[in-house]
Amino acid sequence: MEQNLERQLKDIIARSYRNDDGERQMMEKIFSRLARHQTEFLSELSKRIDLETRAVDWERDFDVIVKLVPRGNSEAMRGLTTIDTGTAFFLDAAYDDITNLCAETYTGIITDRDGERKEFSYRLQRHSRFVRHEKILFDIAALYNIKRPVIYSPYARKAVDIIAPELGKDELKRAAAVEFRNDKLIVDHELAWNLSIASATYNRDPMTGADDKLIRYEYDFRFDSEAKAFVLPNQPCDDVYRLVDEDSKTVVLGFNALLKDREYKTVMFNEVEDLRDAFCNDFPRRNRKLRLRTKGDVENVLACFNETRAGRLFPAAYREAEGGNVIKLYRREDEYFTPDEERFLGAIKRKPLCRIEFAGGQSKFKADYASFVINYMSKNYPEFNWAGVDA
Repeated sequence: MEQNLERQLKDIIARSYRNDDGERQMMEKIFSRLARHQTEFLSELSKRIDLETRAVDWERDFDVIVKLVPRGNSEAMRGLTTIDTGTAFFLDAAYDDITNLCAETYTGIITDRDGERKEFSYRLQRHSRFVRHEKILFDIAALYNIKRPVIYSPYARKAVDIIAPELGKDELKRAAAVEFRNDKLIVDHELAWNLSIASATYNRDPMTGADDKLIRYEYDFRFDSEAKAFVLPNQPCDDVYRLVDEDSKTVVLGFNALLKDREYKTVMFNEVEDLRDAFCNDFPRRNRKLRLRTKGDVENVLACFNETRAGRLFPAAYREAEGGNVIKLYRREDEYFTPDEERFLGAIKRKPLCRIEFAGGQSKFKADYASFVINYMSKNYPEFNWAGVDA
């Protein structure tokens, strides 16, 4: 193909530049290189199309596990890494109660290293450091076209800082002992997940066109799918292709960009044996419903949740009748990450309202689980407005 294309171009150039050897030779050189470039491009494109049609179970390796563990407990941390290394406190309360708890003033006792004790006043202030870390997971899901729910992490949204104006800077950290006198406050714990994240920089030689001018830098990230690793560029890039080589069990992500050096993360999901008190993005069977037409379709999707550990605690069902106590879902700052265009579609009011009824009594985690399920339904079926109600 390449020789035939080059011969045709030479014949065209010869007819067009019969009386100018210099121009003819220059045009032959340019179009010869252009022909080779086009042939190589089409060959590479053909390989990509062929590989993209091969099936790969991206979701198989996307098991997210989050757990609140006692600080310093190495046994409880097996397979887990701390999400945020800063000092944090958590509220042992329902999501609905957090606003009121943060409006109160509390009294504690601090003991310095000399044994002197004194009372101090403090209040609680919410923060979203842990929620912001979750964006890594949503970026991976978007890049790899993962359809299953991404995360179920209540304590990321129940994290607070201690605000104590009477104490000097870092006095709490230097104290020999602190009594907060607050039965809703969880201290000496850390939030951890089963992710191992490593950063690196990939350098690539430039790809040039027929005139030797820079076209782009092309990056191929290869990793072993058996290692449960995902490659995530630090900077977004729209021009992405995904290849799966089943023979070598590797996956290639290609990024065309004008950056010579591209920073990226390698994210690995570790195995965790002890799932007691853990929160997982369980989804035992795939949801194959692209559109919802009947009550049975809704129940079919909800069954994917109800087969999980959390789903058995808070079984969800379609509710036909109006009424019921509406479950207060996450405020915008605590929501799972949603693109602006999806958020806009979700705000349209003139759509049918679908109510999902959650059983399980008045658990402190019901609103968290309802937010998790409603987020999934809203993202995948934006033609409806969704609401959670108590059974």
